[in-house]
Amino acid sequence: MLCDECLKVKPVEGCIVEIASLLRDDEGRIQGYTKVDKSGTDSLYYNRLWIDQSQCIRCGRCEQVCPVNAITIQKVSLSAPTT
Repeated sequence: MLCDECLKVKPVEGCIVEIASLLRDDEGRIQGYTKVDKSGTDSLYYNRLWIDQSQCIRCGRCEQVCPVNAITIQKVSLSAPTT
């Protein structure tokens, strides 16, 4: 879709990032990303967006403006087994 609406409404710089690729560990888990070098192209400069959880304030603006409902906000928790 690449409409950019979420980028236009983001309240925090860096909460949504245009990325070139994902970095994965040996087991396929996402470890980070490579940002797009916008100076390297004069055309549409990305094919993916990343919502950086360390910058996201959970305002829901991106979810509200997405015309194809590609963004959802969910609370996810990690719980350790009790012994």
